[in-house]
Amino acid sequence: MAIHNRVISTWICKQLGFKKNKAITGSVTLLQRFGSGLNLNTHFHTLALDGCYTIEDDKKVFHPLPMPQTEDIEKILATIINRVLLLLEKRGLLTKDEEQASLTLDHETSAMDRLQSSSIVYKIAYGPRAGQKVFELKALDLDQKQGSKNLLANSQGFSLHAGTRCAAHERKRLEFLCRYITRPAIAEERLSQRPDGKIVLRLKTPYRDRTTHLVFTPLELLQRLAALVPRPRIHLARFHGIFAPHAKHRKAIVPHPEADADSQACSKATDDPPKPKRMTWARLLARVFNIDVETCSVCSHKYRIIAAILERGAIEKILTHLGLPTIQPPIALARPPPLFAHADQSTPLPT
Repeated sequence: MAIHNRVISTWICKQLGFKKNKAITGSVTLLQRFGSGLNLNTHFHTLALDGCYTIEDDKKVFHPLPMPQTEDIEKILATIINRVLLLLEKRGLLTKDEEQASLTLDHETSAMDRLQSSSIVYKIAYGPRAGQKVFELKALDLDQKQGSKNLLANSQGFSLHAGTRCAAHERKRLEFLCRYITRPAIAEERLSQRPDGKIVLRLKTPYRDRTTHLVFTPLELLQRLAALVPRPRIHLARFHGIFAPHAKHRKAIVPHPEADADSQACSKATDDPPKPKRMTWARLLARVFNIDVETCSVCSHKYRIIAAILERGAIEKILTHLGLPTIQPPIALARPPPLFAHADQSTPLPT
């Protein structure tokens, strides 16, 4: 990710005639680990400024970048590929010869390693079908139109796309883009269960071989989902350049509360309702998970807070009157999943 961000930011500064130490760019990168078929497919989604800032004497000036061409994207990708391969070779993860390069990986040491390596190649890690690919459903009469994307480069298994742009005033479009790159691995409406108990995943976009659905057993689906879980203490959202948390000039770019107050005053002058600075937890639950905690399921009216009861004695009396327990249930000790507690890498696990 550091190579990806450094190459792009350096290219932007050079295109605008600035040295890297005289200008600063900004970007927010989301690390996504999933593909459309719930396979492990690590890739980056980056929201980058289409320009750079110069700040002198506390005066900030934004220099917009002209629209890049496909040739520019290809050059950027070539630089990224070269540096990534050199880094892998330096770390001993890549064996390079005159004809081709191949990865040099250590022997798998855990069940998670096996889950992830199988997910990358669309195969099943454990169970009676271990080593086989997931069942696919294809449409014979599917008329696919493979349109060419602008500002897209592909080379050596790498790809770089820069064809999505939001103007400064397109706040709704920017919000939609932010929600897209932070979306979860799967939408619930794309999952269904057959009478035989197997799970069917409908692909958002059919594969080139006309595959429209994937069929999993419950164990196979859990294996795919487990492979997508990142390691502990890994941040999936990264802020670079002027958007970095400790960037020197971040306060000069990020709006201040005074600016928010001015914008709300302007909205009042135009009879538009002012927008709150942050959403409430209730609105976030409804927006993200479609859970409405503000509406009664019986009468469909809005809930309102009558009182906040904090005294232990009063709480116990109310719970006792309602027939509810007054003591919290004990928390069981953490344990590994039973299927993987004594997993043997050489033999598949029983179902």
